[in-house]
Amino acid sequence: MNSFKTELAVLGQKLGYRLTYIGQKRYFTNGTNQVWIEPLENKHLFKCTSKTDSNLSECLLNTNELIDAVYNVFQHPTFSKVQLNRGPLITLHDYIETEKKEAPKALAHLKKALQTETLNEYRLPGNRIEALYYKSFLILKDDLSYLKTNMIPFP
Repeated sequence: MNSFKTELAVLGQKLGYRLTYIGQKRYFTNGTNQVWIEPLENKHLFKCTSKTDSNLSECLLNTNELIDAVYNVFQHPTFSKVQLNRGPLITLHDYIETEKKEAPKALAHLKKALQTETLNEYRLPGNRIEALYYKSFLILKDDLSYLKTNMIPFP
């Protein structure tokens, strides 16, 4: 869980959720919706529970599914169950290959800007893969909801 601790906290903050630690559990709330992430004995599995006014959903997630599932719950709190995108985890390479015209220039611009100024948030261009720099991470999301959402430390 330690490798996802920062990513989950940053993602929750970006999408308007407060984070509380209760033992090994991570508890997120935005006042209406609640999400619990609990590591299981197998360090690569997590129990995810989401609760809205009318729904309670639980599922088991592996490390490659965690960010995608939590992002989908945060963005779509009315889902009756946790939704996972079917494809593999988005990589930086996927973003560059999919957004060939703009991605390399945008990433170079972002790297240069980070050397001279403090940026907390910067939206990169993309048609299929949405890329957002937020507090030292690139959040990559597939607009077609096939590839799994990912967070990559950047630069």
